[in-house]
Amino acid sequence: GAHLAFDYGGNTITLGSALDSVALSRASRLIETGTGARIRRGEARAEELREAGAAVTDAPASEPPAAAQDDAARVSIGSPSALLLVVANLVPVAGAAFLGWRLSDVMVLYWAESAVIGLFNLCKIAVIGRWAALFAGPFFVGHFGGFMAVHFLFIYTLFVAGPDGAAAGDGELAEVWGLFARLWPALLALLVSHAYSFFANFLGRQEYRGRTVKDQMSEPYVRIIFMHLVLIFGGGLSLVLGGPTLVLLIVIALKIVFDMRAHLAERQRKSGG
Repeated sequence: GAHLAFDYGGNTITLGSALDSVALSRASRLIETGTGARIRRGEARAEELREAGAAVTDAPASEPPAAAQDDAARVSIGSPSALLLVVANLVPVAGAAFLGWRLSDVMVLYWAESAVIGLFNLCKIAVIGRWAALFAGPFFVGHFGGFMAVHFLFIYTLFVAGPDGAAAGDGELAEVWGLFARLWPALLALLVSHAYSFFANFLGRQEYRGRTVKDQMSEPYVRIIFMHLVLIFGGGLSLVLGGPTLVLLIVIALKIVFDMRAHLAERQRKSGG
């Protein structure tokens, strides 16, 4: 049927079907208001078509996705977030050398880091889910909190109190708090490292694009489980060899390697690489 047709940018645009004069006039006014150009009848002149085509060709390209923008600045071992992660993981070495930290202290520290990871994962869920985070957030906290509680009991019983339960008194709350109080420099360093990665990578590089709440809720478990497998291996090695200092350095080294691999893999996966 009758329809409206006009040339724009060298292309013929058609609108509507069986338009009457009133609908045609209304559509014409809307087009003129939106484009700032008047619609005239007749064939377009050749120079008008050339000018319109050139304007479309010369128009600036739309902003590429964040992942495409970051191809030239892809997170690598030399990136600030990766270097900060290494530095934060080296703080326990200073603690062992100058503050007398033991393997049990490092075990508790890395458990606390898992809590930090969970905290920022909750922030990521809020960014991705927005209002849905009001329901997903408490569910994640309950499930992850239960996981953390069981894991802390395992670490405390096996590495802090010891197999015979004689190394750490009766496990009063003040005593447990004292474990974390002397670890605050390393815990602060890890908190700063994860906070920087959250703001610089997750928000700054827009890694939240294309993510779902379901994906984000399950993300920290894989990293934490493998990280603690490394720690448990180191703890078992210490119990067998009886050389805590060397084993402590081995555990820290393994932790750094695993953290770096996980950090870079996560950045590459979220950038679509």
